[in-house]
Amino acid sequence: MSNPDYRFHFHDLKATFGVNLKDFYLERVAKGEMSYSQAFNRLRFKMWHTRLSTTEAYMDFDKNLHEVDDAQDDWNAELGRLKRQALKAEINENP
Repeated sequence: MSNPDYRFHFHDLKATFGVNLKDFYLERVAKGEMSYSQAFNRLRFKMWHTRLSTTEAYMDFDKNLHEVDDAQDDWNAELGRLKRQALKAEINENP
């Protein structure tokens, strides 16, 4: 890895597997090949979750992504504004 601060943990791999498996199951739900309840229970079993809330977090993962995307867009816009402001100040100081 190029980032010396990155630390890999087994749970990173497990979580990635869980999200991908959830996507697979929800595609099958959308096609009518299984019910949401079946997808939920299969994911819970494969991930060895003892608490329903843990599996619910995986099933609801994508619902919050739009908030992350919106926050990233807002941050990018703010950085662009600050950059333009700094460039304008530099031009005014060094005509």
